[in-house]
Amino acid sequence: VIFDEAVMESVSRTAIALAPELDQRHVALEHCLGKLNDRDRIMILTRYERGHGVAEAASQSGRSLNAAYKALARLRNLLFDCVTNRLERESAVSS
Repeated sequence: VIFDEAVMESVSRTAIALAPELDQRHVALEHCLGKLNDRDRIMILTRYERGHGVAEAASQSGRSLNAAYKALARLRNLLFDCVTNRLERESAVSS
């Protein structure tokens, strides 16, 4: 697929505009990951490491595949809430 110059420029402008928010979210995510227990943190990091999947994360965490899917869903929700709350608190403090 070849994109024309206008599309590429639009994508570039959007990326530049979103960079500060993405940096804040990344810092918040690192903080929230640090709050997880070692087993959960290793599992979620393994799951999202390039070339790995749920089966690898399950194996490394000592969970069954079914339990890993459930744990990952719970962890994703927990991390989403943690990041969202942290960003809201930071926004309220800076206002």
